[in-house]
Amino acid sequence: MLQKTFLLFLLFFSSKLCAQDYGLEFMGHEVNPDQRTSLSLGENKELCFDDNFELNFELKFKKNVVSYFGYIFRIVNTEDQHIDLLYNSRKTEKFRIVNKDLSISTNFGLDSAKLYSSWSKLRFLFDYKTKELSLYEGNNLLERKAVVFNKKSCLKIYFGGNQNTKFATKDVLPTYIRNITLLKGNKVTNVWKLNDVYGNVAKETQKANHGTVTNGSWMLVKHYEWLKRIDTTFKGQTTFYFDRNINHFLIHADEGSFYFDEKKSATLARPFDKKYIKFTFGDQGYFLKESKTAVNVRLNQKEIFAYDSKGNSWNIPPNLKPELTEYWHHNQYVFPKDTAMVFIGGYGQFTYKNSFQKYSFLNKRWSELNMKGYRLEPRYMFGIGHTKDLNKSYIFGGYGSKTGEQEINPQNYYDLLEVNWQNLSIRKVYTLETPENPFVVVKSMVVDEKKQVFYALIYNQLNFKSSLQLIRGSLRKPEYEIIGKPIPYDFQDVASSADLAFDEKNQKLVCITYHYDRIKNLSFHKVYTLDFPPANIEATIAQKESGFVKWLTILAIVLLILVPLVLMIFYYRQHRNKKPPIELAPENTSKTEESRVELTTERPIMEENKRSRLILFGGFQFLTSKGEDLSVHFTPLLKELFLYLMLNSIKWNKSVNSQQLNDLFWYDKTATSARNNRSVNLTKLKVIFEQVGHIQISKESGDWQIIFDPSHVFVDYYDFLKLTDEKKNLNKEEINLLTKIVSRGNFLFNLEYEWLEPFKSEISNRVIDAYTSYSKGLSFETDAQEIIEIADKIFVFDKVDETAMEMKCKALVVLGKHSLALKCYEHFEKEYHLLYAENFSKSFKQIINSI
Repeated sequence: MLQKTFLLFLLFFSSKLCAQDYGLEFMGHEVNPDQRTSLSLGENKELCFDDNFELNFELKFKKNVVSYFGYIFRIVNTEDQHIDLLYNSRKTEKFRIVNKDLSISTNFGLDSAKLYSSWSKLRFLFDYKTKELSLYEGNNLLERKAVVFNKKSCLKIYFGGNQNTKFATKDVLPTYIRNITLLKGNKVTNVWKLNDVYGNVAKETQKANHGTVTNGSWMLVKHYEWLKRIDTTFKGQTTFYFDRNINHFLIHADEGSFYFDEKKSATLARPFDKKYIKFTFGDQGYFLKESKTAVNVRLNQKEIFAYDSKGNSWNIPPNLKPELTEYWHHNQYVFPKDTAMVFIGGYGQFTYKNSFQKYSFLNKRWSELNMKGYRLEPRYMFGIGHTKDLNKSYIFGGYGSKTGEQEINPQNYYDLLEVNWQNLSIRKVYTLETPENPFVVVKSMVVDEKKQVFYALIYNQLNFKSSLQLIRGSLRKPEYEIIGKPIPYDFQDVASSADLAFDEKNQKLVCITYHYDRIKNLSFHKVYTLDFPPANIEATIAQKESGFVKWLTILAIVLLILVPLVLMIFYYRQHRNKKPPIELAPENTSKTEESRVELTTERPIMEENKRSRLILFGGFQFLTSKGEDLSVHFTPLLKELFLYLMLNSIKWNKSVNSQQLNDLFWYDKTATSARNNRSVNLTKLKVIFEQVGHIQISKESGDWQIIFDPSHVFVDYYDFLKLTDEKKNLNKEEINLLTKIVSRGNFLFNLEYEWLEPFKSEISNRVIDAYTSYSKGLSFETDAQEIIEIADKIFVFDKVDETAMEMKCKALVVLGKHSLALKCYEHFEKEYHLLYAENFSKSFKQIINSI
């Protein structure tokens, strides 16, 4: 009991820690009609109410959209009565409620600023007694209107567009929606949180009455996967920087300037009037925030060129002969009010630099700063981030040597340094433990002073085919965590670079990559964005144990000390008159033969609907005995890990060793990181199993296996193997049991893992063999209809099964349905040709003549 309490506590707070902005994005008039979003609820299983009910949801408007017009929702009952909520920004009465053919409400509105910046909770109460609809924002009544909406009818609810024959529309309001809830009286009946990540299914957590999404974009995935905005090539060299005027990276090539416009979702170009070679290998562009302009720096020549943003021109003279820089991958700091710039470090001519070169915009002079305190060891490829007031900067990582000479022990640095620009001093904050895989840091970091963390992109400089990985590091103690999905990155020393910035207006991290091909004289640029704050949808991968886990450990100890007596008393009172449950083998102990899952032919003790259920045919679903859907607790990684352990445990009745798991799921991680990830995810599985009961993860000699009690946990794959493992042919009752299992759909049809293919292939073969073998005992004269049904079931698993086609054609002919038999043959012939690129050898006449 105590263990269960703590594990549930852990799961709850872990989810709170990782919680990000979630919801479903609805695409409206900013895209063409075929790309607009719809969410259908009640299409698969109707939503029926015989009394008053309430619809709640949270709404937020999308920014930077030209047209704000369209449906928020449309509720339709079985009598074709409907209630619609629309919005039109071009009218004074922006929100409108329509009931049948009448506009019953046009006089309410919401705080427009709030609509774009935060979630508004809307509540619609339908009172059948008074025949009124009441609209609330939170607990604030906006208005109450009479409606025509009959009692005791079932509903379908459409958010955005819909394809309903009578009510179809593509007028979709561009919004974000989440936490849709239906209540009957005060009792919650349905909840669609819309916190999904991938796919076109909106999971319903109360009754598994899932919704269908068309052209949906899940908000949560945008906090995890970087979205590519620009992928383009320029002739010659370029310079680039993050422009605070447009909140994006501005790329300058010889022919013009280019940037991605968030509002128009397109790459815009401004050609230069004078087109000549302006930029050279090693140029660095920088944006000056106060003056809202930019400069291009050639540090080796101590030259700084200015950009005129209004005239879109550079003061770089034509035919200027540049020198090859000796300050590759240096970094910079801009003093408040743009009075001066400082250029730090760099590399060239086999030498790493640690200089602080200052250029004053006031007197146009260069000078060398003498920094006090900790000595910055010579380096390049390090990251730098600044506090908001620009009084401090943080330098992280890099590559160099103590002497500055490339020949004498070059190394990666993993230190965090604090630079105080008011007294020109450097303080070492900490040094990380050396990771197993080396890394350096891209140019800029994003500093969050309030949370005392920084965000940076790291990569392995030893690999050409590398990747940029976002990390969140501490400004106080030596720890960081990997967060989000990596970005592919081709790294070739001085011919490549990358940068990171924070778009405060749109709350996005922005990354740019650059690669120069000297032979082709081409510059390749890619720009990516990630919604802020970033998130880990899969496991949080920490290089070291996070402080949160440590905190939980301490809290667990406190719980163990303070509350055991209360829990023991409660447990005693609850169970003193009950018989002990069936016990499973405890973890870390040797298993007896009874503790293993055996594929016996005994009938289950409990009926399927009274047991917890793991459904794998027709998709993935995990339900408790009370019908609670636990599927929503499985991230993509956790689901794959669970299925890999479960299927191997059932199919082979054997355990999986830790190295197998590491090789499959964390092959790109260090041994320590892989172990941490494995431990975190197995703990999550244990938490879920605690809610189910009679299922657990067992560990023996370092190997992992899932064991369960089939009399309390129904697994359709387990029953399927029992049926199809028999050496004899299935009888009528057994074939009906098989049909009940496979009629739900293909095995894990929506999941594609390389290791899963052999399981799917074997299942298809078992199904086909079982039905084919059973059909041999049937007669075309007396069992023609059943033969047709069996053939159709086989086609689900193999569209070009010759035996099934012949069975169905013959049975249809016996029933006198000759044209259907011919269509069946022609369809098969077409599928056969598509698959094998050759014609099927038997003619239709040959098949039916063999009856």
